[in-house]
Amino acid sequence: MIDMQVIDVRAKIELFPSHVSGKTRGYLSGIRPNHFFQQESSSIPGVIEFIGQGSLELGRSCTAFVRFLRPVDWLPIEAGQEWRINEGSKQVGQGVVLEVLRTFSDQPPFPPLSSASG
Repeated sequence: MIDMQVIDVRAKIELFPSHVSGKTRGYLSGIRPNHFFQQESSSIPGVIEFIGQGSLELGRSCTAFVRFLRPVDWLPIEAGQEWRINEGSKQVGQGVVLEVLRTFSDQPPFPPLSSASG
């Protein structure tokens, strides 16, 4: 069994416009797209909750809380780090870590993501 950790971050999320991403709709808070970090060879799951708004339209950016679930032996996630947001093999946006809020290496239940700031 692989040891996993949960990492909560505050990040800037950008969704590409439809002519780049091929998407016709933006994202609602709670979306769980694939996240690809440059230094890792596979995607990791993560949930995005937009701060102060319930959705993000194509071609726009905003600040969000993101919760990643990843193996503990991967390289650390740090402020300033960028990643790709994909749907399948298609990149539909990107993110940049503004701040690492907390890391959990033990088992669930974890505190709600919306309480990450407090």
